[in-house]
Amino acid sequence: MHAWSREVFSLPADAPLTSIKSNFINSLLPQILRTPILNRISFLQRSLDSLDCEGLAKLVEVSPSADLDLTQPTMEDWVSFVDMFLSPKHQIHSGFSPSNLRYHLLAYLLSATFKDCSLIIPLHPNRADTENSSIKVVDLETKSVDRIPRWLKLDRKIVQEYAKLETTMRKPCVE
Repeated sequence: MHAWSREVFSLPADAPLTSIKSNFINSLLPQILRTPILNRISFLQRSLDSLDCEGLAKLVEVSPSADLDLTQPTMEDWVSFVDMFLSPKHQIHSGFSPSNLRYHLLAYLLSATFKDCSLIIPLHPNRADTENSSIKVVDLETKSVDRIPRWLKLDRKIVQEYAKLETTMRKPCVE
């Protein structure tokens, strides 16, 4: 059965499409508000991406070539990074310094993973069946180091296009 069908929302066959939209929102909103998952993902996106793509590129530029480790992280690298990120020593390694390049590289890649994940939200959750009625986070494969130059190029293009807008058309970034 199609997710947007009138039957899914127990609507008459001649119900207007606007009622499907309304019922869809009414079905999703309580689940989204009940779970902390969106706040957690948002926190991880922001806290892991403290430099953004441009800051990471600047850090690579100022790093001595001997310190450059732009290899794809191993599972051991990820475990070590997560341990460091969750530890009180996190502040020591999160400063803008060439010696922290690898830390920022891994943080950026992990942030990109959380920016690209997907959510599966059941339309009619059955509270008794917690396995099949909870929101699922999927598509959590870590991103490749090789994608960073493409993201930097895309980021620069977005900034250039945004700069072309009249200042009255620009919207301020709000946390």
